[in-house]
Amino acid sequence: MILLNFEQFAQLEEDKNYLYTFRLMFRVVTRRFSQEFERWTDAVNTANSLKPKCKSWLEDIRIFDDENLVWVYSLSHTYPQYIGAGTYKRLAILFLQEAVAEEEQVVDDDDDNRI
Repeated sequence: MILLNFEQFAQLEEDKNYLYTFRLMFRVVTRRFSQEFERWTDAVNTANSLKPKCKSWLEDIRIFDDENLVWVYSLSHTYPQYIGAGTYKRLAILFLQEAVAEEEQVVDDDDDNRI
């Protein structure tokens, strides 16, 4: 669960278009799979869907942000590991920004369908 105080939420609202000012590229990599995504949400959903296929202690699932490793899942840890200082917070805010943008898209589409 991610809790934001009022100031953080206000900053998120001010910067909701910040996500789209530049292109991020996330890459999900396993031993037998590799795919690139523009959205963090898509990358983490794909990585989570690959967890049941991770059956060996020597296999892992990794997410790279450009060339930087930011997320790792393996059988040696109960939960995925976020790599780097501030990575979890940055990716959590990115997740919220993508969710807000997706919700705005759905509302805009609904408004277009009503006309």
